[in-house]
Amino acid sequence: MKINISKKDIIWNYAGTLFSMGMGYLLLPFLLLYFDEDTLGLWYVFMNLSNVANLFVFGFSPSFARNVAYCWNGAEKLVAKGKYQETAEDRMLNVDLFRIVLKTCKTVYLLIAIIMLGCFLTVGTLYVKHIAGAMLSGKYYVSWFIFLAAVFLNLYFGYYISLLSGIGKVAEKNKAQVCASVIRIFMTALLLRAGWGFLGACVAYLLYGFTFRVICKYYFTRSLRETDGELDFNIKINKTQIRDCLLTIWPNTWREGLVSVSDYLCTQAGTIVASFFLTLAQTGQFSLAVQLITVIAKLSRSFQIAHIPALQSAYISNDRGRGREIHAMCIFVYCTVFWIGFAALLTVGLPIIQLIKPDIALDKMVLSGVAVSQFLIVFRNCYASYLSTTNQIEYWRGFIVSGCISVFGSALLLHFMDIGVWAIIIAAILSELAYNTWRWPVEVHRLLELSIQDLIRLGYKNLLATMRKRNRSRVE
Repeated sequence: MKINISKKDIIWNYAGTLFSMGMGYLLLPFLLLYFDEDTLGLWYVFMNLSNVANLFVFGFSPSFARNVAYCWNGAEKLVAKGKYQETAEDRMLNVDLFRIVLKTCKTVYLLIAIIMLGCFLTVGTLYVKHIAGAMLSGKYYVSWFIFLAAVFLNLYFGYYISLLSGIGKVAEKNKAQVCASVIRIFMTALLLRAGWGFLGACVAYLLYGFTFRVICKYYFTRSLRETDGELDFNIKINKTQIRDCLLTIWPNTWREGLVSVSDYLCTQAGTIVASFFLTLAQTGQFSLAVQLITVIAKLSRSFQIAHIPALQSAYISNDRGRGREIHAMCIFVYCTVFWIGFAALLTVGLPIIQLIKPDIALDKMVLSGVAVSQFLIVFRNCYASYLSTTNQIEYWRGFIVSGCISVFGSALLLHFMDIGVWAIIIAAILSELAYNTWRWPVEVHRLLELSIQDLIRLGYKNLLATMRKRNRSRVE
């Protein structure tokens, strides 16, 4: 079944991205109002543990989303690399294979959730007890166990993200994200106001996971009802089928996990390196610059993220022309939005930041350097995403090497040269320009038979055509 991305998918994807990135900022006023410094510190310890738990998804989310998309578009069989054979355009859902992937996805996420729950109940409890010390009274123990229940739910029901992404329900996935986030913010404020304190924040976090699950299940079930034919998903799937499916997707899953590690090394590890060599003030300013540019980069790439299911659909249906048009449009939008967003940050954002916090001095040249490095990283990720839709994750080696060069290069430059944060910026830019920035665009352009001129022409042309079509549909 051909997957198309609508205007509402793009809008909701932007909304979901904003809520995902801004949750900490949206909750901060309520936490500052009702928590003392020690309680606030403990809360951020809990949130950091939650982030660590999410890392253990280890590439499963994109792998399952990709293979769900293949099944949804009629793939006859899943293979570790590429696709089994050519699939006719608009072929219907492969129900039997879809059942197997769905059951495997649920099983894997359940195992991850159980393993992390066991780790947190043992090692995690000892760690929190060591950190919290005397303040860890009875109510905090209750809060801890409620928090663990929330982590379990969030990890387990995270499989819905893969399922909805795979069947092209981008808007629905982000609606669930936004609705659950709004309820979390509202319940946090309400419970804190009612005097529940730390326990209230943990209960609200638990409700977030429960709400997300209910909404996602509704959208996924509704999508299945819209398919043709009777779909019985209660048919038992045996362990052998689950094992074979997992073994098929595993080669690319661990590669996806290493790509996530490389992204962390290229984007976030610089702050840790800076803290060893620079003052806290310098480190803080660099970290703020990275955060500001990261927001621009993620928003700029949201258009491309929203179109990944459509790219997967075009690939499995062997519709190269449609894949060329979508990819060209996505790259054109990313480059345009990124630099418009950066210009807006320099001309509008910085004056507002300095008005709110006059003692913060962000150097425009440093900000520009960070912008160049982040642009290159996300630019290569856009091309890598296209390759991942074709079940080819060969870029993982280049990404890992680039991440290591960026970190160790930063440390060496900081140690031997007195150039401040520019050591981190230079190392990041050179590590990307050396290979990844040109290697993967060349590969994708070769596969799609796409020149730079074609990319600009098709990107601009198809963006205008898409917007006109959506505006005309809205009028009608």
